[in-house]
Amino acid sequence: MSAEGGGKPSGKLGDQIAKDFGSFEKFKEQFTASATNHFGSGWVWLSWDDKKGVLVITEGHDAQNPLKNHLKPILTIDVWEHAYYIDYKNDRPAYINAWWNCVDWKVVEKRLEYFCQLTNFEGFFSRFRCLEYNSFVGYFLLTSFSKHGFAFFAC
Repeated sequence: MSAEGGGKPSGKLGDQIAKDFGSFEKFKEQFTASATNHFGSGWVWLSWDDKKGVLVITEGHDAQNPLKNHLKPILTIDVWEHAYYIDYKNDRPAYINAWWNCVDWKVVEKRLEYFCQLTNFEGFFSRFRCLEYNSFVGYFLLTSFSKHGFAFFAC
């Protein structure tokens, strides 16, 4: 997120979004619909599915995240009420609309490039399948990925 964010992604990320969703506008529409219609509290994620070579939109409740499904998260919106209530009361659509103006697409593209460069990420990840039960592993993942600009909330 950035005060200078917003707009549309370009480069590899822009191309991949157009390939997987038809256009940035269609992606934005689908992501916004998922965030708006998500029941209760949780998250909406844009993740890289390296098995299929595509970007996917997923939702999760509570502490769920795409890592449990072997997806690599590159963008998320927090749709828990605490994320927007002070500024937007219970107007989630207004919050989501404002959120788009803060997305730092350069950072999101770096995350995608990072995951695309990994040749054997599944082999690496398979060592950490029980990260929700092991605080040492959770700490290791958090510190490892923080060097690449990631934030994992469920570790």
